[in-house]
Amino acid sequence: MATGAEQLQDKRQRARAVIEHWVDTLPPGIIDTLASYGHSPVDLVPLIEALDGAPLRLAPSAFEPGRLINTPRLCEQVADSFSALLGDAQRACSNSDDMLLNVMRASIPPLITLLRACDDDALIDEWRSIHDHHAVFTLGRGGAPTAWSGGTPAEWKARVKSLEPMLMSCLMAPLENAIRQALAVGWQVFAAARDYRASEGVIDFDGLLSRARDLLAGDREVRAQVHDEYRVLLVDEFQDTDPVQWELIRLITSDPDDSTKRPLPGRLIVVGDPKQA
Repeated sequence: MATGAEQLQDKRQRARAVIEHWVDTLPPGIIDTLASYGHSPVDLVPLIEALDGAPLRLAPSAFEPGRLINTPRLCEQVADSFSALLGDAQRACSNSDDMLLNVMRASIPPLITLLRACDDDALIDEWRSIHDHHAVFTLGRGGAPTAWSGGTPAEWKARVKSLEPMLMSCLMAPLENAIRQALAVGWQVFAAARDYRASEGVIDFDGLLSRARDLLAGDREVRAQVHDEYRVLLVDEFQDTDPVQWELIRLITSDPDDSTKRPLPGRLIVVGDPKQA
């Protein structure tokens, strides 16, 4: 098993390998998208390190193309929400010259057009034009209370404001997908590194866990022996248990012939704090 210093050095080398691999293999569009949002591959190092530290908490399926944000569908849904809100506002306001209504009429339709077009470059440009808030949420102090039904002008402004997280999700979708694609490449680099370390006989703590899990899951006799050896398991800080550790616990505390791995009564005691989960 590798020492702590060796593991740290290996981790740094793997992070450098991912950056180098990105520079050589990532499509220019991904690099350009990162740059458009003010980022470079080096800025993703914290994410790379987190990814490298979570091999047991993630599966390859997490990086499949189907996990990317469906930007057209997302933008269409948000456009529908803005359209519905504007329609409601126009029906709720009895004064066609109301200042708040006019501001909404002026600012919301162009945004709906932008979202329905769902062009990545246009979404990025819109994001780059924002300073503190998008202009559509700067509604001023207009709005005559007597002209509005279904809520005060302030409440109607709050309804518009409630759509801000949804809009930002659309404007940030190109960046989100670029990061996800970059991390998918990083996952492949890490997987190759793990395979190489295993072939060289080098193993870390996560490797010990996964190999123990695989041994118990794949060998009924070993599972039965461990099950008989450890009559009761006490697991402290249960909220910090990862999926592989939980599977190990279930393999040990369940009947060796039970494919569902349901712990038997009296074989498992856990202590945890849900507030820390």
